[in-house]
Amino acid sequence: MKNNKVNIRPNVSILSVLKFLEYETWFALAEFVDNAIASYQENEEKLKSLHGDDYQLEVVIEINDPESKITIRDNAAGIEEENYARAFRAAEIPSDTTGL
Repeated sequence: MKNNKVNIRPNVSILSVLKFLEYETWFALAEFVDNAIASYQENEEKLKSLHGDDYQLEVVIEINDPESKITIRDNAAGIEEENYARAFRAAEIPSDTTGL
């Protein structure tokens, strides 16, 4: 299994404005769901050719309060390796903003 390390440290400019944002947990969860939907839309034909015409996007959010852990899983196409750093860094704008 290949292990990639990705720098997700936010830029200094975002750190100065984070304290002024009223960022709620559900905003972050919504962003993950939005990313899964965008990945599905961008790769629908490929996904259906791999998994059949009855393939449907599925996003599962598991909240484990005792462990203070949230797990989000989806069966979309994922993120291209070259986009990892941007995708996982807070407040980074994607190259294509035409979607959701």
